[in-house]
Amino acid sequence: MDYKIVNKTFYTKCRTIMRGTDLSAGVDLSACIENPIRLYPDCEAHLVPTGVAFDLMSCEKPLVGLLFIRSSVSLRGIGLANGVGLIDPDYQGEVKVPLINTCGELRVIEPGDRIAQLTFFSTDYHDMRLVNEFAQETARNAGGFGSTGN
Repeated sequence: MDYKIVNKTFYTKCRTIMRGTDLSAGVDLSACIENPIRLYPDCEAHLVPTGVAFDLMSCEKPLVGLLFIRSSVSLRGIGLANGVGLIDPDYQGEVKVPLINTCGELRVIEPGDRIAQLTFFSTDYHDMRLVNEFAQETARNAGGFGSTGN
């Protein structure tokens, strides 16, 4: 897969994208920022640039990217404002991470901090059809949360 550095000014201060191990499912993304970002409790989200963009169409089959918070960052009370980020195959802009502080204390993101993980998945694109009824009902059918037992 192709990727490029889109913020050369600050990228040299940041870590490059990297896998923790050869079998890591995702690549770590770092905060490509000049100055620390202060995340105040229960305030607005901050869109943190990573300095990189991906060409998800450069693979044999188009990929989608799923963006997750790093576990160590979540333990500090920092999360993704949208829970999980989705990067569509045709988006080629800089990946930015929407961070929010969910704890009661000030948190700071330093330049180069590893803040998120990006994983890649292939997807099948199917035509969707509007129907009045499904051709077949499942045992669960429309059962909601907890409908399959405890």
